[in-house]
Amino acid sequence: MKNIVKKISFFLFLVLLTACSKSEMMALEDAQTKALEQINGDVLSFQENLDDQTPHYLFTITQDGKNYDVKVDASDGSIISKDLSDIQEEEFDEDSARDLALEQFDQATISDITYQEEEGTYSAIVSDGVNYYEVTIDKESKEVTEIKQKSTE
Repeated sequence: MKNIVKKISFFLFLVLLTACSKSEMMALEDAQTKALEQINGDVLSFQENLDDQTPHYLFTITQDGKNYDVKVDASDGSIISKDLSDIQEEEFDEDSARDLALEQFDQATISDITYQEEEGTYSAIVSDGVNYYEVTIDKESKEVTEIKQKSTE
């Protein structure tokens, strides 16, 4: 009987220890602040791993076109690791700009596309079969910034 009481007591001790430990975990928002202090960028995703031997938060942060994984200890906020992520954004090139320009129209073709290095933009001449348009695409934001109808003269 004493052996059973000891086992139950030990089990209850572990349950209480686990409950106390989880209540002492830092908030997700605080962990994100710690991660962003390491890599000043935008958080793409996060994971909570609070049941691991070392409870932690894992943030994937993008900065200057590169993705970084920052692992923050959930108990004290220390940085466990900071590495380049295995997941990297694809390079935004002329083909990407061409595809984005064509997405703006139901049926269209591109007669010309050029890159203006000074502005960091692509300029595509697009025809929908009736009209011609100049589509301007920002390389950094990967967004269409302007669509102007061109005269047919």
